[in-house]
Amino acid sequence: MRSSLAKYIESKAKVVNAEIGYVSIEEINHRVDSKILKSSAEITKGLFLDHLSRDLSPEVVIGVPNRGKEFATALGLETGLPIGISDRSEIKEGQSLEFSADYIEKDDSIIINGIPSFTQKGKFFTHKIRGLKPGSTVLVADDFSATGSVTEYYVRAFEHLGITPVFVYLVAKDFDGSNPPQQGYRKNKEKGLPVFAVVRLTEIEDGRVKVTSDDITI
Repeated sequence: MRSSLAKYIESKAKVVNAEIGYVSIEEINHRVDSKILKSSAEITKGLFLDHLSRDLSPEVVIGVPNRGKEFATALGLETGLPIGISDRSEIKEGQSLEFSADYIEKDDSIIINGIPSFTQKGKFFTHKIRGLKPGSTVLVADDFSATGSVTEYYVRAFEHLGITPVFVYLVAKDFDGSNPPQQGYRKNKEKGLPVFAVVRLTEIEDGRVKVTSDDITI
């Protein structure tokens, strides 16, 4: 199933800008293909989640807003985990851009402030996650892993709040020749973080991107 999914995603991927590693897969983050979500959730559960140690067993799944929400929903349906609701809002002029992470008990919400956008340079966002409490273990889902920066911000926020995260991505970019390099998934695996990607984009050649179901072995 994983190999077939990689081939299908490869057939749908379009290279927009090879130099910076900009690849568009509309079936993942534009008009989302439900078959991709279903297969990806099954693969993630069977090959990764079912093999986690007990101390990494998630209590809730959340999607990184906004593009990780669909994958998080599919994972919730596949695993039976409750789905925390996540949103983001742009930080307006005059508001603090300083990074912070707080739990607001009356709203049962985690507020992470000062996360920069990596597709819209100069913009910063606040992420609000409902239904996630300090001391819990959370499955964090996203559509793409590129530089790994958002994952790093979430790790930093959750360390402050005593939350243990497990990260899963539908697609991980693994481009060492792009400017800048996009190997966040590889970097976080090498750090020993509990991370999993369903498929990887490994290189761009002759205007096409190669997609593999083979994972990184550390």
